[in-house]
Amino acid sequence: MSPVTTFTPNVINDDVFNDTQYKDFYKSECSTIHSDIKDILKQDFNGYTIEYISQTLHKNPAYINQIMSIWNKHYLSFFKNHGRIIFNPKNNHWIYIPNRHPQANVSGLCFEELTFYRM
Repeated sequence: MSPVTTFTPNVINDDVFNDTQYKDFYKSECSTIHSDIKDILKQDFNGYTIEYISQTLHKNPAYINQIMSIWNKHYLSFFKNHGRIIFNPKNNHWIYIPNRHPQANVSGLCFEELTFYRM
């Protein structure tokens, strides 16, 4: 089976879970990938696209989208160690929110509701 290369931003793709190259990728990267993504997103509060992030990391964009979509949907699983990310559908950018942000733990938070604070 060839690797999955297509994706829809902020959508978890079940085909990626069956991709053996994704499984190998995640096994080898699971300890650092969230921190690597966070480090990129922290550079610009306006956020970045999946294409930019995957190009910077030299990783398959479908795999990066999968990881970020899961992180966004199940943010509490990653909150303590990595903070939170949300997706802005108006420009397809992902935004990083540190866990100390007053709205970081608000359920169902969308970009339009986000208040920008100086940290």
